[in-house]
Amino acid sequence: MQTLDNSTQDQTQEITALSSDDVYELLLKNNLLTSSVQWDLIKKWETLIGQINQQINLISRKDWNSIWEKQVLHCLSLLSVWKTTPGMEICDFGSGGGLPGVLLAIVCPDLKITMIDATQKKVKVIRQLITDLGLTNAEMVAGRGEDLGKTPEYAQKFSLLVCRAVSTLGNLELWTRDLRAPQSSLYVYKGGDLTQEMAELSQCRNLKFIKKYPLTLEGYSGFDEQEKVIVQLSFSNKKNKPRSLH
Repeated sequence: MQTLDNSTQDQTQEITALSSDDVYELLLKNNLLTSSVQWDLIKKWETLIGQINQQINLISRKDWNSIWEKQVLHCLSLLSVWKTTPGMEICDFGSGGGLPGVLLAIVCPDLKITMIDATQKKVKVIRQLITDLGLTNAEMVAGRGEDLGKTPEYAQKFSLLVCRAVSTLGNLELWTRDLRAPQSSLYVYKGGDLTQEMAELSQCRNLKFIKKYPLTLEGYSGFDEQEKVIVQLSFSNKKNKPRSLH
């Protein structure tokens, strides 16, 4: 009986998962996609990442049927929140399977995306993925962010950093400290109750403010229901008492 229940639940998840067409319409409706060329590249990414995933588990196989919703839509929802300028260098910290970095590089060709991860086998396949997609504005760097930030090439290099599914806000502030420019922002994909994590940042040096953005998209309520948010940590080169903005 238990097996039947699990099977029924899996079938329900497959039925309710958003399709690629659903996500395409949502991206257009929310101005998160600007051309059919970008969408074609995203579909090519999905094909290639599926092939890679057979050898290296970059995306949980139990979540594969919902890849368009949980990966593509979720990653690109950041575009509704952040503020960038052409030519800006972005760091995807702890990129793992190249998310959100590769998708951001596809839809933001005017930005330079540097993905950082310490797992060599993931770095190798994402570098090949970048080549196969023909992305000239993305690179994958092997190493720990804490160490890379102490090198001349990457010290205080990035005015905008993003991070998805890595650690607590306090750890991320510490680990990205040497990578961040004096005036910078760190955007973190989060969910659930963040009261304790945000409180732990109260003594953080140079933290100007903390702001939490609900991921509210026109025509889609899933992220609201799951309490998915993006937290922005804004830093300056002055000592501040951080303000929490909601």
